[in-house]
Amino acid sequence: MFVATAVQSILLAEHAPAPAIGAAAVLAGFGFSFGTVVFETGVQQRVAPEKLSRVSAYNWLGAMAFLPTGYAIAGPLADVVGMSRLLWFGAGWVVATTLALMLVRDVRDYRTRDPAAEAAPVPVT
Repeated sequence: MFVATAVQSILLAEHAPAPAIGAAAVLAGFGFSFGTVVFETGVQQRVAPEKLSRVSAYNWLGAMAFLPTGYAIAGPLADVVGMSRLLWFGAGWVVATTLALMLVRDVRDYRTRDPAAEAAPVPVT
């Protein structure tokens, strides 16, 4: 689902009509939100409750640590290589890194736990 976020960058790079870019933004938002729900559900199911806050803090640190640097270099880099080329590079990066992660069997075969399958039967009295 996360690969869908690349469509928006490609349409922006190609100066597509605003409705197409808007539809791609909706698709990207859905893909990112869906992936976040699956990830957070998996974290809560597989991390011990006493370690959950620390794991979540490290996750957010890793996810957000380089955003300011990326924002700071995006403008100057676009000036050097061109906005369209930078958007195409970003779309390619999203696709390549997502596909690279899918080569890892544990990532590819990951499933959240089915709460119904794990529910203990309730004794009838």
